Parts: sequence; structure tokens; C-alpha cells
Amino acid sequence: MALKVGELFAVLRLDKGSFDKDMNGVESRFGQSEKTINNLKNKTLIGLGVGLATLGGAAFKFSNDFNESMANVASLIPGNISRVNELKGSVQSMAIETGKSTQDIAGGLYQVISAFGDTSDTAKILEANVKAATAGVASTTDSINLTSAVTKAYGDTSAKAVQHVADLAMETVKLGQTTFPELASSIGRVTPLAKSLGVTQEELFAVMATATGVTGNAAEVSTQYKGILQGLLAPTQAMSDLIEKQGFASGEAMVKQLGLQKTIEAIVKAAQDSGQPLQNYIGSIEGQTLAMSLAGPQADKLTAALKANGDVNTAVSAAYKEQTQGINKMGFAWARAQQLGAVFLQKIGNISPLIMATGSMLTMITTLKDLGVAFNIVKIKAAAAWIATLGPIALVIAAIAAVAAGVYLVIKHWDKIKAFFKKLWAGVKVAFAWGWNLVKQACLNATPAGFIFKHWDKIKAFFKNLWSAVWKITMAGVTKIVDYIKEKLQKVAGFFKNLFDAVVGHSYIPDLVSGVQKEMTKLGGVAMVEPVQRATQRVDQSFERVNENRAAETKSVAGNSSANTAALLQMIRIQNSQLRELRKMNAVGVMP
Repeated sequence: MALKVGELFAVLRLDKGSFDKDMNGVESRFGQSEKTINNLKNKTLIGLGVGLATLGGAAFKFSNDFNESMANVASLIPGNISRVNELKGSVQSMAIETGKSTQDIAGGLYQVISAFGDTSDTAKILEANVKAATAGVASTTDSINLTSAVTKAYGDTSAKAVQHVADLAMETVKLGQTTFPELASSIGRVTPLAKSLGVTQEELFAVMATATGVTGNAAEVSTQYKGILQGLLAPTQAMSDLIEKQGFASGEAMVKQLGLQKTIEAIVKAAQDSGQPLQNYIGSIEGQTLAMSLAGPQADKLTAALKANGDVNTAVSAAYKEQTQGINKMGFAWARAQQLGAVFLQKIGNISPLIMATGSMLTMITTLKDLGVAFNIVKIKAAAAWIATLGPIALVIAAIAAVAAGVYLVIKHWDKIKAFFKKLWAGVKVAFAWGWNLVKQACLNATPAGFIFKHWDKIKAFFKNLWSAVWKITMAGVTKIVDYIKEKLQKVAGFFKNLFDAVVGHSYIPDLVSGVQKEMTKLGGVAMVEPVQRATQRVDQSFERVNENRAAETKSVAGNSSANTAALLQMIRIQNSQLRELRKMNAVGVMP
């Protein structure tokens, strides 16, 4: 039912009071909502300002602490800012990868450069020790103290040598009853003597793995170990006699030839056989304790440790995998996430004052406005409008001045601007890498997506082999089909060939021709064949005579230059007529 315009006007006019009342109610309710929204907005802005200020403060703290650690590193390679920044990036990347703090890794970096100097292997050595420390539940500094004590004593400080020592140490922790920090603080007592006697690194760590927890802790075992080695380097009279009796010029030659285990066993056996106390061979009581244990109840364990150390190249990687991908996978992921956040704060540390200032200003302005102290936006707008009325020239001048000022500021602060965007881009890359790792971890934890993601190489190889097998089977089947068709075609072709040979070559047609020939011979005889032959011969002779006459006449006419052309043509027509008659006679086989 339609409502007419007049009726609508009348209703509004007659009920205007009710209409105004309702509108006022709506306005009142809207005003209440607007107030609530403004309060919420103000609280949000205050919270944002506080958050920015807190973020800036945290960024300043993290960046300042990390820079202090890197300043210690810089003191070892003074004047090389670019190299320090390069190593700084390496430390941050390792922190995100391993979950170790940048403070811990930076401390380890200081130890690496202090122990080995800054070389092309610095980052690799640091990474090997960071992962070894993660696997061995130790600090990076402890790991480096351990690996450097051995590698420096043995004279090979390459990244490969450091990794090998880290693997041996990890195997020692696994087989013995000790830790990375204990080994780091103890093994330095033994390494110089071990190197002098020609004791291999495998033998060095095998003794520590065998004796720790049996004859004492790592510190006690290293003291006992030192006593044995000193007995060989500075032998007693009994020891010298034993070495000579064994056919060696020195304890060093004996160890190099027999190996440390057999050397210790020979010393203990000589003491037992001679009835002399072991002290006559090894002056240190601690050394005697270790020697009797290694040559006695722990001999088999020492043999097993030596065998294990012979193939120890994956000890750290296996333990690291258990620490990061095993039962504590989520804990490791959380540690990496924490380091990602820390690195992000470090990277924005240079602009942390700006972030704090922005947050503080936002909080202050919003709080003052909430208290009724508002900025006069109307005056600001009026001033802007007044400036805009100065005309096109003033606007152009202002624009040029603004552009010039902007260019000047950009040029003046270009290094800072470039560094800021470089850090921002680095932060974006780090965030992206972190996000990708989270996606990867999520895929690995999902089923069946995780299975596919984890075993992609094997799955790809499987389908590749499957495709190869299918292709071979398909081609074999096609080849069989083609061969079958060829075989059938050859049979059909052979059939037609045999048929052709049978019909044309030596069967029906030749027989038929021979039969016809025989029948014609029978029918002809003397009465039929000879007349035909004679008639044919007469025709041939007639043609020969005609040709001779025609040739003679043609020659005569050609020789007579005054001969009449008409007469020549008449003669030709006569001859042609005669030829036609002869052909007719030849056709019926009758001569005139």
C-alpha cells in the first residue's frame, strides 16, 4: 500500500513533537557512544605510546649490551670496523640458528680471536664451537677453551682440526663421566706432554673417557695422566731399563711404536714380573693409580674408547640433532624465537631514541588531551589557509625550498639513512627467515605434510625410479606390439610374394603360355602357319621395295633443281596410296 506525499507531510507535521523527541534520543545515544569511542581511542593511543617507549628502551638495552660485547672483540682487531660489523652479523645469524644468546656467542668470538687470531676460518671455528656447546650443554667459551687447548698444543688450529677435537670431546662426554666445562678446565695439564710423547688426540681423549668417574673427576684424571706421561718423558732407572729392553731409544719412541695403551700395559707387566713396585717405573702415585686401572679392569673399556674415537666425525652433529630436533624440539624453537626477537631489537637499536621519543610524545599528547588540554587545530588550519593564499609564486618558492631542504637533509644524513634502511632490510630478512623456519617446523610437525617435507628427497627419488620403471615397461610393451605387427606384415607380405612367385614365376601363367603355344602349334601345322609366314614375308619384301623406290625418286627430285613441286607431291600421294593398300593386304594376310 503506497503512502502519498501529502499524507506523509501531514503525519510529520501533526506528530512533530514525537519526531523531535525521538531524534533527540538518537542524538543522545550517539553522543554517549562517541564519548565511549573517544575514551577507548585515547587509551589505545596511550597504550601504543607506552609500547613504543618500552620497545625503544628494550632495543637500546639489547643493542647497547651486544655492542659492548662486540667492542671487546674490536679491541683484538683495532681499526677494522668493517670486519667487526661482518663478524657481528655472523654472531647474530648463529644466535638465531642455534638458540644461543648473542652475548654467549660474542664471548666465544672473543675467545676464538684471542686464541687463534682473526683468520678466514674464524666464523667456521666459532660455529663449530657454538654447536658443540649446544650439544655438550656448555657455554661457547667453555667449548672454545677446550678445543683451543688441544688444537694449539698439537699445532693445527684449522676449522677442520677444531671440529675433530669437538667431536672427540663430545664422544668423551658420552662415554665417560664428565662435562665440557670440566674437560676445558683440566685437559690443558696433559696436552703439552701428550704432544711431546706422540700420544694421538684419539688416545688423549680415550683415557679421559675411560678413567673419569672411575679414578676421579676430569681434574683428578688429568693429574694422574700427567704422572704417567712424565714417567715416560723423564724416566727412572727402572723405566729406562724397560724402554731399552723393549728395543726403544726413548719413551717417545716406545709410545709411537706400541701406542699408549700397550706401553702402559708393558710398564705394569714389567713391574709385576720383576716384583718391583710400580713406583720404581712411575714416580707419581697418581700416575700409578691410573696406570693400574688402565692396564687392569679398565683395559677393555679403553680399547672400546680407542675404537670409538677412530670414527668420531659425527659425534657433535648427532648430539646437536638430539638437542634441537629430539624431545626438546619445542624448547629449541622457543629459544630460537627469543634470539630472533633479541636480534631484531639489536638491529633497530640505532633508532631506539627516535622510537622512545615518538612513544613518549604520543603518550603525553594523548594524556593532555584527555585532561582537556587540546591543541588549537582551528588556528593551525587558519594559518595553513593563509599561507596557501599567498599565491602560486609563493607556493612554488615554498615547494622548491622544501625540496631543496629535503635534498640537503638527505645528502647530509645519507650514511645514517642508508644504514637505517640497511638494518631495516636486514630485520625484514631475519623476520622472513624466522617465519619460513616456523612454517618449515609446522610442516615437519604436521601429518602427512611433515612426512613429505622431511622425506622429500627420498620421495622424489622414489617417483623418479617409479617413472623410469614405468617407462621401461611401457617401451617394452610397445616394442613387443611393434614386433608382433612387423611379424604379421612379413607373413602377409611373404604370402603375397609366394602367391606372385607361384602365379607368375613358375606356375599358372607360364603353364598357360606354354599351353597356348602348344595349342597354336597343333592348330597351325603346315596348312595354317606356313601361308601366314609366306604372306608376312611378301609384305616385308613389298615394304622394302617401296622404300627403295621412294628413296631413289626423292634423290632424283632433290638433284633436279627445276623439278615441278606439284609433280613431286603427286608422286608422294600415289606412294602413300600404295602403302595404304599394302597395309590392308597385310592386315588380312593376303598379297595381290
